[in-house]
Amino acid sequence: MEAIGRELLELSRRWSDLEAEGANLYGGERKTELEATECEIFDRMEALKAEACCTRATSLAGAMLQIMLVYGAVELLPERTLTDRDACERRALERMIQRALYSALDAMAATAGTAPEELGGELLMSADLNPFRLMEGGKAQNRN
Repeated sequence: MEAIGRELLELSRRWSDLEAEGANLYGGERKTELEATECEIFDRMEALKAEACCTRATSLAGAMLQIMLVYGAVELLPERTLTDRDACERRALERMIQRALYSALDAMAATAGTAPEELGGELLMSADLNPFRLMEGGKAQNRN
């Protein structure tokens, strides 16, 4: 499981490098090559995420990776906003799930000997968005 997290981190870095390189290109063969490479990286990342979610965690680091993947999956849930009240209740539920996941992740990181950042945490579940950092005077950002 840790190997999956580390590969996700490396792929994320490659993706960022390609995006930076591609931002300066307008058409042409090199841009087509970069886009094809991005597609391959995206497909590999999705396959790794699926594998991580279908594998039982046997370490704290593996559980941390799964928590970060669940956090990202919550944001992909379809929004059902028939009324303003539905939307408000959904945002409250999302915040509750995010707080619980960050709390569990922090507790695991304290005992695992592995920082979430070593498993692609900044890609999957950024420390800058941790709601508990706000309460401690940190710089968490609100997504909602």
